[in-house]
Amino acid sequence: MILAFATAIITHLVIPVIFLVWLWRGAGKSKLEWLINVLIVLFYGVHIFLSGRWDIFGYPLRYLLAIALIIALF
Repeated sequence: MILAFATAIITHLVIPVIFLVWLWRGAGKSKLEWLINVLIVLFYGVHIFLSGRWDIFGYPLRYLLAIALIIALF
């Protein structure tokens, strides 16, 4: 149970926050690299949004992460 909860924290909270900070800071040196970074973050975000264990954290948190992703893009 503890391992499942720790895994959920890392995959649902820590990794998306790292990705959002990485995207927000503009890690891409060219437009193509920025686009690839955006696609990586989007694919991971959509995967977690659709198939994540949101019953542990609450379903509204996934919408908050989606909003944070949109903010990080601009």
